[in-house]
Amino acid sequence: MTVAHASWAHENGASRVARGPRAFSLPVAPRGTAFQLEVWRALADIPYGVPVTYGELAHRVGRPGASRAVGQANGANPLPVVI
Repeated sequence: MTVAHASWAHENGASRVARGPRAFSLPVAPRGTAFQLEVWRALADIPYGVPVTYGELAHRVGRPGASRAVGQANGANPLPVVI
């Protein structure tokens, strides 16, 4: 990728982010442990553009001391663009 292409890609991505997400419906059935599924459901509840730490997410799923486990579950998310 050339510098010109990289600049265009960055600007194009930035404009998409500024516009916000497009609404869409997509049936998904990710497979994981009960804890991973709980974390992924909590991830899906986060509004677009709102930053949430692993610690905050751990509190939301009722496991305040599990921020590292939440991070691992997030890393195992098979649909990171969707969830």
